[in-house]
Amino acid sequence: MKNQVPISARINSTLKWRADEFANDRGMSRNRMINEGLEVYMSLEAMRSNLRRYSSKDVRKKILKGFLKTWVPELGPDYEL
Repeated sequence: MKNQVPISARINSTLKWRADEFANDRGMSRNRMINEGLEVYMSLEAMRSNLRRYSSKDVRKKILKGFLKTWVPELGPDYEL
């Protein structure tokens, strides 16, 4: 694919084994897991940065709720913290 580039990474052998098992159980590729995992990780770090930036409880709740809405849609739109 044109929008992909090959990379090399050193991954803990136990973590690789767990990732392979997870991928096999769900019928997905390890590459897809890595891409989605990076997206979640970067979003998590951005959320944590925003939480450190704001002290207002209401703003922090909105930041956390936005993260959960994006990454845990199973909670539904009426989920309250």
